[in-house]
Amino acid sequence: MSNRHVIHILEATASGARKHVRYITRSLINNDFRVDLILSTKRADPDFFEKDLDVYKRLGCRVYMVDMERDACMADRKAIKEVRKILTDEQPSIVHSHCGKAGFISRMAIKKMKEKPAIVHTPHSYYFQNFNGLMQSLSISFERYLGGNIFCISDAEYEMVKLLDLSRNGNLYKGLNGLPINFKNKLMLREQSREELKLSPNQIAIGVFARLVKRKGHQWLLQSIATLTVKEKQKIKILLFGDGEEKASLIKLAEELNISHIIEFKGYVPKAEQLLHGLDVCILPSLYEGLSYNLLETLAAGVPLIASDIPANRFNLDNCPIQYAAVDDKKMLADLIRRLIDAPEWREEIGEQSSEWVFKHFTLEEQVRQLLICYRKVANLN
Repeated sequence: MSNRHVIHILEATASGARKHVRYITRSLINNDFRVDLILSTKRADPDFFEKDLDVYKRLGCRVYMVDMERDACMADRKAIKEVRKILTDEQPSIVHSHCGKAGFISRMAIKKMKEKPAIVHTPHSYYFQNFNGLMQSLSISFERYLGGNIFCISDAEYEMVKLLDLSRNGNLYKGLNGLPINFKNKLMLREQSREELKLSPNQIAIGVFARLVKRKGHQWLLQSIATLTVKEKQKIKILLFGDGEEKASLIKLAEELNISHIIEFKGYVPKAEQLLHGLDVCILPSLYEGLSYNLLETLAAGVPLIASDIPANRFNLDNCPIQYAAVDDKKMLADLIRRLIDAPEWREEIGEQSSEWVFKHFTLEEQVRQLLICYRKVANLN
């Protein structure tokens, strides 16, 4: 068993979790760890195979593919056995699982291993947040049963795990999601980005970077936009970056609300964050989150952000530049949109504050430092 060998396990090879694992893998290798991965392709972004797998192989990582379904099913037994065999053969000192399904499969696989590696789980939000009532209670109880060491990526996630006692039989750690210090260097210039997005010079571009799924809150966003006046709607273009199961229903809703002429469904755009400088405002209307990279990237780019007032989007830090709207408060969200589109000087002021603020509080370097502390403790590393 190698003293500094970690295997990351991920079922949801898309969106924020995909980005998180890619960031920390490179950082761990730079800190003299051997890093391998067990991944599923069932929920992968379209460019995952072309981009990420090539990156991991060039970094010297072994990549094992195991089919993992998002929802509970009989196929889970096969996935658990496959993961257990890989871990038994590789004998890592640490197994780090990400998101709900990989967390379940990893922890169940390790329970029957004779020589157990240390295990760390990062939720990136919990599946039980989709439920209410009995289903939520049962799901929470099962998470307590799985328990173990939990590494949280946000203050809100940390407080929830502590409140619900989800790290039973383990310890609780925290390292806030963060960005590389060179993130801004990869962004397109404003003129180039707006040309790419086919925006006219006077159009106020409002971006939404989120998968088209219910938890991301697109429905109440569209309903809010519908309450703007005709004159206000003429000033704006809403760009929705992302694909998902709600796309057809959201297109239909936009048509019913008579706003489809100002809504553009961009679909999945590789490295969409590079276009941020071309936007005037961004909105994050999520119903729940872990800690959104889209939120951090928007602020880093100096673009004013309106976010849903949920625990994961709230920060107990001075001079937070985010503008908040209560979930489902359509008037409040519409009023914030209205104020921002009519105040270019305010947008510029918020943007300048945002970039400085995010790099003061949310860096990849600090998150990796906290992760290394966690690894040293759970695996007794030097």
